[in-house]
Amino acid sequence: MSRTLALAFLAGAWLLGTAAAAATGAEPAAAVAAFGLLGALAFARRPGALTLALVLAGGLVILAATWRYEATVPTMPADSIARMNDGDEVIFRAVIDDEPLDRTTTRQYRLDVAKCT
Repeated sequence: MSRTLALAFLAGAWLLGTAAAAATGAEPAAAVAAFGLLGALAFARRPGALTLALVLAGGLVILAATWRYEATVPTMPADSIARMNDGDEVIFRAVIDDEPLDRTTTRQYRLDVAKCT
């Protein structure tokens, strides 16, 4: 097996691990399923000892991709309004707190939230 093909296999394992983590929220079972899929496809194509070594390396790459995906998911403080982005509609009443900052193409207002429902 050529080095280019082995590198492409490992890159595919990384993408498979990332896709499995993204689809399931980084569930460990998804990494195991991705590893099983990778092994089944590899052995269907070319069974042998070299394929086994490559599949085991691919499994480590899948675990690393799952861990990396989980490490990049942002966490938000409990008092952050950003935690409400994907939920129900949020209505709030605010008062302009300071003079606006004029920029080249935008204007920034500082708001003080008076009521949130």
